[in-house]
Amino acid sequence: MIALAAIVFSFVFSTSLNAQEKAASVPEMSVAGLKLGDRVSGEAFLKLYQPRTDEDGLPRYYFYNGRGTTVMKVTAASVEDPYFVTEIEVFEVGDSYQKRHFFLKDIGHFVTESGIFIGFRQTGKGLALALIVGVPNVGRSNIIGPKDVINRKGEPDKKVINEKETTFDYHTDGVAAGDAKYKYTAFYRFYKKELTRFVLKIEPENKPKIANAKQ
Repeated sequence: MIALAAIVFSFVFSTSLNAQEKAASVPEMSVAGLKLGDRVSGEAFLKLYQPRTDEDGLPRYYFYNGRGTTVMKVTAASVEDPYFVTEIEVFEVGDSYQKRHFFLKDIGHFVTESGIFIGFRQTGKGLALALIVGVPNVGRSNIIGPKDVINRKGEPDKKVINEKETTFDYHTDGVAAGDAKYKYTAFYRFYKKELTRFVLKIEPENKPKIANAKQ
C-alpha cells in the first residue's frame, strides 16, 4: 500500500509539473460549453432563455447550477447581437442569495475548458485517489485553489494576496473571436485558498472614439 501511495503521489506531482510547463498565455474562452465570441455556442446555449436588459443597455442571462450553489452571469454584445457573448462570470452564492434566475438542473458545476470550477466537485478519479492515499483532494480535482489555476494558466499578470483573500488577473491582447481581435481578461478570486469567483471577458481592441462635444 505504501509503494502504491508513493506511485500515486509521484504521478500527481509529475502531472502538476507537466501542467505548469504546458500552461501558456492561451486564454480560457468557455464555460459549460458556452464560448466567448462564438455565436454558434451562444445560440445553442441561450436561445431558450430571455435576457434581462440592465442599466447599461446590455443583455444579460443569469443561471443557477443544479444545486443552486453557484450563479453564471452571461453578458452579450448588444440587444441586436444577443448570442455574441463578451463576458462570463461565475460566483458562489449562499442560502441568503434569493434572486430569481434560470435553473440548470443538469449542470452540477460551471466548468471551463481547462477544468476550473467553483465549489466541491467529486469525480471518480478524485475519489479513487483519496481512497488509495487517504488524503482528500490529493489529485486536485475536487476543489480549485490558487496553485491549480496557476498550473492550468501560468503565473498571473497581477496577483494580490491579503489575509484571507487572493486575486489573480490575466491579460492577453490580439485574441481572435469571430472576425475581429479582442483584448482578453480573466479574473479569479479565492477566499481561504478556495476559488469563489471568476470572470472571463473580451473587449474590442479598437473601441470607437467618442467625438468631443466641443468640436
